[in-house]
Amino acid sequence: MNYEVVGMVCGVGLSLAALGVALAVIYQIGLGAWQRWHVIQLDLATRRLTVDAQRVTVDQARLQITQQVQADPQGVYPMLWDGQHLLDPNRGLVMSLPGGVEALTPALVQIEGMARLLRAAGGWPPGRAAPSVLDESPPVMVNWPGMVKLADLLTAQPTYQSLVLGVHLDGAGAGQELVKSSMHELVHVAVGGSSGWGKSVFLRSLAYQLAISVDPVDLVLVDLEGVTFAPFAHCDRLLWPVADTEEAARIVCEALTDELDRRKAAFGEHPGVDSLAAYNRLADAPLAPVVCLVDEATALLGDKGVESALRTLALRARKYGLWLVLGGQDWKASSLDTAIRNQLSTRVQFRAMSDSQSRVLLQKGGAELLDTKGRALAWLPGRGLVEIQTPYIGHADILAAVAGAGPREAFPEPGPGGETGPGADTGRDEAIWQLYQDGRSPTAIAFEVYGHGNTFYIRKVKESLARQQQQCAD
Repeated sequence: MNYEVVGMVCGVGLSLAALGVALAVIYQIGLGAWQRWHVIQLDLATRRLTVDAQRVTVDQARLQITQQVQADPQGVYPMLWDGQHLLDPNRGLVMSLPGGVEALTPALVQIEGMARLLRAAGGWPPGRAAPSVLDESPPVMVNWPGMVKLADLLTAQPTYQSLVLGVHLDGAGAGQELVKSSMHELVHVAVGGSSGWGKSVFLRSLAYQLAISVDPVDLVLVDLEGVTFAPFAHCDRLLWPVADTEEAARIVCEALTDELDRRKAAFGEHPGVDSLAAYNRLADAPLAPVVCLVDEATALLGDKGVESALRTLALRARKYGLWLVLGGQDWKASSLDTAIRNQLSTRVQFRAMSDSQSRVLLQKGGAELLDTKGRALAWLPGRGLVEIQTPYIGHADILAAVAGAGPREAFPEPGPGGETGPGADTGRDEAIWQLYQDGRSPTAIAFEVYGHGNTFYIRKVKESLARQQQQCAD
């Protein structure tokens, strides 16, 4: 036997064994160091969160929205993260971490890591500013309706003094609450929302209730797209035909300021009168309130004439019973006149495109999280912010209820220099006849002469042509 070879093999074996032991020791040391580093990182993150606990805020609007989140079979709700706020339905808390999230490790920025950290720590770290809501029970889940029909909510004929706005479900699961309010309280209303989420239907539901109100009320409707208020074309409550161009909207708004001045003069005959109700108790001829509903108002605010008239109405018209309901998709702080904004006592926001868009009307985020058509966050006078499911009404239902002789007055006409008033152009019939002789169609003539091409003005053109043809025959 070659003992030298055996010794060499044993030496190599011992060397390999020693190397293996060394590698195992190094691995254990490395693993321990990595685990210690990870513990340190978690500790630093926890300390950072503890510091941010001094700046935690609770957003009740977002907390209401999280009540829609369903729990898993173990009764645990998923935690939600929108890039700025951590929503924890398990504890009924919305945590705002200004400046804190960026300091966390990438893993902790993810919602799973954040949730694990908070749960491992027993919830939000205690601190001077830790809200008492942490000790409350998790919110009771309630089932919101996907759609509610206006007809199902109306127990009697509507009145402008008690308009149905929608239904609200409280957090205690006590059931549906019918949300109603008077135009006297709502005054000037702003309605916002992205296309397709319920803004226009809500405007129609208000117009419908006003159109069949048991109390006298005059309606003025502005609809650039000619769709939202189309079913009201023959409504008897309309003062004028629906305005569907920018020029018509400007004329309507200026005519309303003229009405404001007339009412101011009438109020002056009864010293001390400071409201429409007080005036009507004393006057021989009571005045009906006028509600002007404008869809796509945000597109009209760029017109200085419209903006100026709306500013005047927003500032002065309340006491005279002239009220505005302004709807728009894209409300912007930069384009909304401060004087108008401050007079919008009621604000209804459907689904918003972003947190910043939600804040224009509501002064807080939350509307960007709405995920149901017809659902809105509404800021109501005397009540504050409330989440509601607004009512639905279809075109056919409106047409069946408001069909009539149509507007009570002809569309207000621009006078010389752009003023409103009848009889501004004594040669209009001659102009219509000349355009007809030139081969223009009634629709084209209506646009040329009146600046408006709806059926009302086309009919006026045809009536003018018929009169002149009769004169020629005579």
